[in-house]
Amino acid sequence: MHKIIGAAIAGAALLGAAGAANAATVALENGNFNAGWSQADGDFRPGHAGGNPDGWGASGGSSTGHWNPTVADFANEAAHGGVGWTRGTGISNAANPGMLAQKVAGHTILANTRYTLTMDVGSQMRGNGAFGFEIGLLGGLLDGTGEIFAQLTDATSGITILPGTFGTVSLVFETGANDAFLGKQLYILISGTGGGAAFDNAMLDASPLSVSAVPEPATWAMMIVGFGGVGSMVRSARRRGAVAWV
Repeated sequence: MHKIIGAAIAGAALLGAAGAANAATVALENGNFNAGWSQADGDFRPGHAGGNPDGWGASGGSSTGHWNPTVADFANEAAHGGVGWTRGTGISNAANPGMLAQKVAGHTILANTRYTLTMDVGSQMRGNGAFGFEIGLLGGLLDGTGEIFAQLTDATSGITILPGTFGTVSLVFETGANDAFLGKQLYILISGTGGGAAFDNAMLDASPLSVSAVPEPATWAMMIVGFGGVGSMVRSARRRGAVAWV
């Protein structure tokens, strides 16, 4: 398992991978949570009433939806005019209230790719319990059959988000060549746990990994023969040199 600053998960690393190159941003809908409504400061709309934020579906519950916080909630609220807000039990069960999810349109999970999901996560000043969050990537369907193949929590993020502030976190995962979820639909899952969490400025990159080719058996045989020939030439040269000095 690879450790990457600001993230805790990177798995299925491909043998011979030399790193990622040519990062490509994957388009998300309403990644800044500003689309959908014109709201006054403090306005909140739960996901189960009046519709969901554009691009984000809610699993229900009065504490899940679109929110425009005030300065009493976040010291830097001016930079976060609209956020997604959830308060629930996490992302492990799509049927649980308190989760927002986005189906990444037009994208299925690619092999030998480094996925980087970055977003701002906020802990409100007036929390109703211990702050916590979970974000994840799921392959498949949101019907209980999909697989959460990458996950990041407040405990594993490696950063501290103080009350009234936002912090930027990144979840990094490298797919292999034969993962079971390859080719399936990709979903982004976010949830606040405990006292809940705010989410903003979600971005997703998919970078192909540079893979070092593994020689075929026949190529290995030719290389061994070649090394043997070079060795014979070196030994012959040494013998000729020894005779010259007699």
